[in-house]
Amino acid sequence: MDDVETADGWYTAVVDRIEAGEERGAELAVLVLEREGDAVGELVAPLAELPSLGRMADSVLCVRLEAGELAAATLDTQETASRRERARSRFERLSRRLPERAGRESDDDSNADE
Repeated sequence: MDDVETADGWYTAVVDRIEAGEERGAELAVLVLEREGDAVGELVAPLAELPSLGRMADSVLCVRLEAGELAAATLDTQETASRRERARSRFERLSRRLPERAGRESDDDSNADE
């Protein structure tokens, strides 16, 4: 992702993280902007400008930029749920592989003594 100015228009945005703002109590959302599944930029916006249910990491939003600023944002509940399910499924698959791999490594260690 380059640090280039992102053109005005509609994007899919994923809340990457929430950060403390310079003003006391102000929180900022760092959004990764996507087009056709590819990350094309980042946007930092006040958390309060996001829909209340989209104010957490990994929420997927439809956003519109005007003059490089957030002009509109709506939560894409279906895409958010879909991505969370894919991440959960991937985590489960990986966690099932760990015990198998650990067992093979300990077998390799015991064979090294022979």
